[in-house]
Amino acid sequence: MSLPPSKKTMKALILNAPLKTAAVDPATPIPTPQRPGDLLIRVEAIALNPVDALYTFNPLGASGRTVGSDFAGTVVGVYSPPPSPSPSPLSSPSPPSPPANDNDGTATIAPGDRVAGFLQGACSANPRPGAFASFVVCPADLVWKIPPGGMACEAAAAVSLCGLTAAQAVFYRLGLPAPFSYSRPAERELGGGGATPGKGTVTVTGDGDDSGGSGEGGGGVLRFFVYGASTSVGMYAAQLVRRSCEASGRRLCGAASRARGRARRARVDGGEGELPTEPIYGAVWEGLGEEIQYQGFVVPASEAAKRFATDFYGWLSGGGELRPNPIRLMPGGLDRVVPDGFMLLGSGAMEARQRDRTEEWMKPISAEKLVYRISG
Repeated sequence: MSLPPSKKTMKALILNAPLKTAAVDPATPIPTPQRPGDLLIRVEAIALNPVDALYTFNPLGASGRTVGSDFAGTVVGVYSPPPSPSPSPLSSPSPPSPPANDNDGTATIAPGDRVAGFLQGACSANPRPGAFASFVVCPADLVWKIPPGGMACEAAAAVSLCGLTAAQAVFYRLGLPAPFSYSRPAERELGGGGATPGKGTVTVTGDGDDSGGSGEGGGGVLRFFVYGASTSVGMYAAQLVRRSCEASGRRLCGAASRARGRARRARVDGGEGELPTEPIYGAVWEGLGEEIQYQGFVVPASEAAKRFATDFYGWLSGGGELRPNPIRLMPGGLDRVVPDGFMLLGSGAMEARQRDRTEEWMKPISAEKLVYRISG
């Protein structure tokens, strides 16, 4: 499966920074795989994220950027190295090229396979590729293979950015047990516990047992340590917050339990001014493994974050259980993304979202992903 030699251009949604909008350019050059492992993918569906609209209406990048993050489609080409000079009679034969991607044992991705992933889009100051186009180039280890006969591209397009965001938060940053293997630090702070030693920080120091039941008496075992307390205790997760508060002298205002992999939130009231915190910014784009210039600072390239993304996508490719987001399939294609989809998402504030139009597909968005079908 490949492109006709005569096809050189495509449609793409291109940022116009001075006008704070984007428009379809029907003559954008089709990208070419530049590095080993790169895939050329014919986009069949895209899903919208609030950041796509936010940085179209409030541009970070210069005009000419392709906007958009989430995509799904079919592989139509792979990186082809330039022809090498004829070897001399004394030279050794070159080793065979590695497969495009094996994701730690998952099937190699090849032309004809359906895949999904996400790109940076216009969500950075430095130039990075975007997904709202007829074709994209993406590294093979940063897409996941849609199972044959499984979900449609429209559903798969809604998974990658939000799925990796959730996986980073729960597994990569908090260190909770994941359904796939990856390298991680020995300890992670449990989100919401104070971040200063002596102020009630709860740190997970061991894996939980996901085989427990439900309710206060069941759930997995988490080992935790409360800074400023004299003991480290292993106990049922349903009791973790209450006992950590007892150990640190804090007052419990909520309850937490964990049963069969589901988590509930808790709030601990330590008194005004007693729990200083410093949030750690974590961008899902770290998973792309590239430096990102964003809002006046630089998010450095992170090999660890990219390895985690690769492992997560490998798990999805290998048949990891996945329930896609509910989607709203929008009419039209790239030409309707800005006037319809971005109007529903708004420019950042909730009050900026469009609420006056009466078409069925323009009702306020809630707990759905806006998805468009794309044709070349």
